[in-house]
Amino acid sequence: MLGKNYKQGVVELQKYYKEVIKKMIKLQFFVLSFSLFLLTSCSNFQKALPQLPEISVSIRDQDRIRFSGKGAGAGMMMSSSMGAMGIAIGVAIDEGIGKDIHSTFVADGGDFASLAHSETGKWLSEICQQEMKSQDLCTPSSQLNINIYRYGFVTTSGENDPVKPELAISFSLNQNPEIRLNLKDVDLSSVQIPLADVKADGEKVFNSLRLGYQTILKQYENSFSAK
Repeated sequence: MLGKNYKQGVVELQKYYKEVIKKMIKLQFFVLSFSLFLLTSCSNFQKALPQLPEISVSIRDQDRIRFSGKGAGAGMMMSSSMGAMGIAIGVAIDEGIGKDIHSTFVADGGDFASLAHSETGKWLSEICQQEMKSQDLCTPSSQLNINIYRYGFVTTSGENDPVKPELAISFSLNQNPEIRLNLKDVDLSSVQIPLADVKADGEKVFNSLRLGYQTILKQYENSFSAK
């Protein structure tokens, strides 16, 4: 009787260890599969990261919003009777409006150099993942130099005294000659806003300048496509 119980106990123990071994094999297989999945995912993630150049942004003139429009028109009219004094008064009017817009922009945390750097980084992240990307531009050993000569607003035709972004910016990749771009011949009717809004709302100033800068970036991208 004792021998029979012993044999039965040995059989049960063997079954138990077999089950334990099966579970350990399954667990090892799972761990191995999961590890391979992680390694593959990390590898693919690293391959997906675009190679970006270093970005350098410099304000080459006055680091403030400039405005031209209302004062210039008034100055021209006053010049017929006041001469150079009339023109000077017109310039002062535009300067005052520009300072008002800039104060609103800065009070809302605006900084155009930071805006340009951020938008350029986003733009590079997109184009450097494209198949037709520029090998000179999309490499970490390159440097994209951005010079901002003017940023601000100019009056345009339409209702509610509208204004549109006015930018003068150059791009230079590594030691290549700079490419100067502006918005003078660009249709910006979709982004023009009332002058009263940019004088009172810093977020609208930021968004308008951002859309204008994105247009400049598109012009620069097209210059690569044209080569």
